[in-house]
Amino acid sequence: MNLYSFIIENRLLISWKKGMVIIMPRTKEQFEQMRNEARNKIHSAALHVFAEKGMAAASMQDIAERAGISTGLIYRYYTSKKDMYCNIIDGVLGDLRGITEAFKSDAPPKLLMEQIFGALCSSLENNMGFSNMLVLMTHSFLSADDDRWMKSLLDEDLSMISAIEKLIERGQETGDFKEGSPREMASLVFSAMQGLGIMKAVLKESFAIPPISMILSFLMKSENPHTK
Repeated sequence: MNLYSFIIENRLLISWKKGMVIIMPRTKEQFEQMRNEARNKIHSAALHVFAEKGMAAASMQDIAERAGISTGLIYRYYTSKKDMYCNIIDGVLGDLRGITEAFKSDAPPKLLMEQIFGALCSSLENNMGFSNMLVLMTHSFLSADDDRWMKSLLDEDLSMISAIEKLIERGQETGDFKEGSPREMASLVFSAMQGLGIMKAVLKESFAIPPISMILSFLMKSENPHTK
């Protein structure tokens, strides 16, 4: 057991006072904060490991090592690897619903599309969470470990594509987007999101994220060449 796991499991607070190490029990609020921090570390590590290895090949030991905690501490939060995986997929579904709702906003179509892709590119530059989420989705589709999860993910993907399609229809009506099949364009927008995330996960720091104007050049009418 490492020190971090020992502190969490025994609800200890370590401080430095007058040259001495002071160890004392934590308050309930401090303990809950530490539990939340530990849960977030486990969640982030599990997302990375599941994305990298898939559910079948990943182990609790892999996740514990990635999180820098003991395997025993993980079992305080999850009963099994399957339990953890289901929790992660639930989170992915929630994130997908959030993105879909963003596409449904009644904001001006051009501005909305640029803002969503701006947030996507910022996420790809600053952390691997979004990339790992997309890779995990791909693993889930290809492995088909659980048909229920695969269907749920597919339903959310289709719902997002439909939301993008309606947004493109609005943008074509306002004259912001080029003419063409909204459904086909929506599929391309969705594929661009998936592709950017997966390539970032594969190439990591070597991946050069293109500017938004380049990503959306197939969609946007070129009246403002300085869009970033």
